[in-house]
Amino acid sequence: SSSIERVEVVRGPGTLLYGSNAIGGVVNIIDDHARIDGHDHDGVRGHVSATGGTNNAQGGGSGGFEFGKKGWLVWGGGGGTRSGDYSAPTGKIDNSRSDMQHANFGIGKRTEAMAFSFQYGLQDGGYGIPFASLFHGHAHEGEADGEEVHAEEEGETVSIAFRRHTARLNASLLQLGSLAERFDLKLSYTDWNHRELEGAAIGTQFYNKQFIYRGELKQKRRGVWDGSVGFWGMTRDFKAIGEEAQIGRASCRERV
Repeated sequence: SSSIERVEVVRGPGTLLYGSNAIGGVVNIIDDHARIDGHDHDGVRGHVSATGGTNNAQGGGSGGFEFGKKGWLVWGGGGGTRSGDYSAPTGKIDNSRSDMQHANFGIGKRTEAMAFSFQYGLQDGGYGIPFASLFHGHAHEGEADGEEVHAEEEGETVSIAFRRHTARLNASLLQLGSLAERFDLKLSYTDWNHRELEGAAIGTQFYNKQFIYRGELKQKRRGVWDGSVGFWGMTRDFKAIGEEAQIGRASCRERV
């Protein structure tokens, strides 16, 4: 959240620029490097932040830097947060801890006629699932008589570990003439891995790789008239492995 610049809420026909699934509306979270043509500067900037909480012994911090020179901008940052088991009126909730680490790096360039930026990010973390041992039973085949036996290991904890890689390329053509103000192209790739841990053993795993592309040509304002035309597309490859996997592998493609 330390890199978020603004949040846009889009309703109406404009949601079609974000795909066919955007029926009711779109919440678009924009970080501070989404459009480098409005953000470049010369010199060095930096920030450091910290957070803490007493209920669950939460602690964390983050930091980042920017270095700009002659239209070029390089930035990077990272941080992490952790929390222990939180307390409720009924007492401490076991296995409610969480932790997350993140890092990012990017580079961009701006001229009067164009702008581009590339950014890579990594998130890694995990969290416990309270009370999971009460409902997280598995069916195992009896070795002697073939009967199905349900057993739950005492003291077994269930937690989730995740890792996400993201890469994003933004490019803009500016000053396109008397009819168009600019053309923006955005490419985004995400590789998500979600692992269910039963004690120290890895249970069901989920893999989701997604590529999204979006282009928008913005018209120059003519009096009260303003508008844009664009395209959007997505490809997704999903895979689940493990005893509780309901879907083995699925792929989809969408275009608008």
